Amino acid sequence: MSSPTEAEQRQEDDLVPLKIGGPTYNRKYTKEKLKSLTAKIEKETPIYEDFKIRNDQPSVIFLTEDHETALRYAIHAPAAIDALHQPCILMYTDGSAKGRFAGFSVTHKRFSMSDTETNNNQWIDAVYGLHGVSESQFAETLAVNRALWNAYYEILHWTEHNQGVVHDKHHIAPRVIIISDNAGAIQYFQRCYKNIKAKSGLANEFKDKALDPLQLLLRMGGNIELRWTPGHVDVEGNCRADRLATIGTYYARRISVTEKFDVERAILPFVAFSKTEGPRKISPFLISCTGSERRQDTFFKGYYN
Repeated sequence: MSSPTEAEQRQEDDLVPLKIGGPTYNRKYTKEKLKSLTAKIEKETPIYEDFKIRNDQPSVIFLTEDHETALRYAIHAPAAIDALHQPCILMYTDGSAKGRFAGFSVTHKRFSMSDTETNNNQWIDAVYGLHGVSESQFAETLAVNRALWNAYYEILHWTEHNQGVVHDKHHIAPRVIIISDNAGAIQYFQRCYKNIKAKSGLANEFKDKALDPLQLLLRMGGNIELRWTPGHVDVEGNCRADRLATIGTYYARRISVTEKFDVERAILPFVAFSKTEGPRKISPFLISCTGSERRQDTFFKGYYN
């Protein structure tokens, strides 16, 4: 009997529920040990071959590798991708919850997507607040979805300004890499993508639209990677996302108190009904952005009100 091809093996592996390090992996690490590992990896020279695109067709992969491999990728990704000179968006996400309030964030860098250095390799941060959500798992899942949408808008803007530069539809879109420290969030999108029952505690309306940005990216010829990394162990992008998500939590709390919402469950941005002022648009708290990133966004409207 012949052994399965690489494509067949990958398809079979995709149907296996994601587990950190694979089905037989059971290595345990303390935070101190992981921080020491981070410091060690930071001194290593990236292996650029590990960061090259291996599939010239539109594709999506979901990865929860072992701690050391995942850390090495998350740490070396910015420098390695920059050195490859391939259009890419590298994103880190995180979620935070405190009481009835939560926040999530998406921070990302563009690589080889502009002729000007000021628009490349700079952090672009977006913070969102949630009210009526008490579990960080919800916020983590929403963060990955928001990252997919932000990547779509980035690439849409990029293609509008690069018409005629790239003719092969399989290479029209920059690569998208999303790194989260929540394996459950990545597993949620994998299960949705494979039409396997996915539990998140989020509204059914969200599940019905959760993959919309992913499908749009694939239609644009994109290569999308959703990767897990250990969290809170001094990885720059992850730590930045963590701090921003905390800001989102406190932002939601303050807005809720000052505006005295009549809604029990809501996500910002959304159309809120204030007792004193009636309907008004509450925008996400964007730490930094250029004009092209600030867009009216009603995607979440109605999911939590």
